Amino acid sequence: RREIFAMASAAFSAGGGVRLPRPLQAADFDHAGVRRLAGWSCSLWSAGMPWLGARGGALMAELSILCGCLLTSVPAETLAACWPKKGPQPDEVWAALVECLYAGEHFAEASTWRLAMRLTGFVLDRHAGLGEALARAAAQRRWAAPQPPTGAVPNHDDEDEYALADRTARKLVEDFLSSASKAVPILPASVASSTRTTDDSSSYAEVLDGMD
Repeated sequence: RREIFAMASAAFSAGGGVRLPRPLQAADFDHAGVRRLAGWSCSLWSAGMPWLGARGGALMAELSILCGCLLTSVPAETLAACWPKKGPQPDEVWAALVECLYAGEHFAEASTWRLAMRLTGFVLDRHAGLGEALARAAAQRRWAAPQPPTGAVPNHDDEDEYALADRTARKLVEDFLSSASKAVPILPASVASSTRTTDDSSSYAEVLDGMD
């Protein structure tokens, strides 16, 4: 997953001088408070998944946002060290978050989608599982970026304290996907296999087929 981290970091570096205002990431991955945040996220996801599994939709999106928000300041090393190896995994949180982004108005309210995009921008360069889920979903859609439901994107004229963060987060996601679409051969296998299923006539599928 080093490639995912590299592309996410590059997207942040190429932000046109606009910094995304977001919570800091903990410097000590083994700090008790950080481990507690990871534990809360794990407990909520593990408790909610059996109940929401058959329902999905908006409730699943909201749970993924809640659990993902708890991991905003949590280093990836903390998850590797304290998240149980059995049962639901952090990657499931990120996959559900990405599903919310791509489902758009089909089951996410504008405010929910906006929170999902903001969270994605906050943690894209911190948790490779999110970047991998995002790249995999985009590959299945010919690298199209998530499209917001009506009312989810603030206008430049709005007096909205979160407008800058939301517009910056969306730009970061688009830049990340642009980089990922040009780097298919070095992406994780799960992303590459998703790309293969889109359209055999496309250039990126031809590149991948040539690597077999």
